[in-house]
Amino acid sequence: MNNEKIIVYQTYTDPIQANIVKGLLDSYGIECFLTDENMATLNAMYSQAIGGVKLNIFEKDAERVFAILKSENSDPETELNIQKETNTIICPNCKSNNLSVN
Repeated sequence: MNNEKIIVYQTYTDPIQANIVKGLLDSYGIECFLTDENMATLNAMYSQAIGGVKLNIFEKDAERVFAILKSENSDPETELNIQKETNTIICPNCKSNNLSVN
C-alpha cells in the first residue's frame, strides 16, 4: 500500500479545462486524478457550490507539476495572447491574428 500524501493541487470551474491539464500531466507520466468532475459536469452551477473540479496529485510531484504547467503555458486564459494596443488576439501556435469564434 502506498502511503504517499495526495493533495489538491488546483481547482477549476470548467471540467474541460481540468481534463486538458490532467491530460498534459498524464503525458508527462505524472499520476493524477480529478474529483467532483461529474457533479460539475451535470450542472455548471454546481461547480462553484462544490468548490470546482479538483486536480489531485501526489505531494512529491508538486514542484514538477508546477514546472510543467509553467513551461507548457497550459492555463487557457494565457494561451491566447491578447495585444492590448490593437485589441487583437494572436494564436499561440501559428501567431496568426485571423481568428474567429463559432
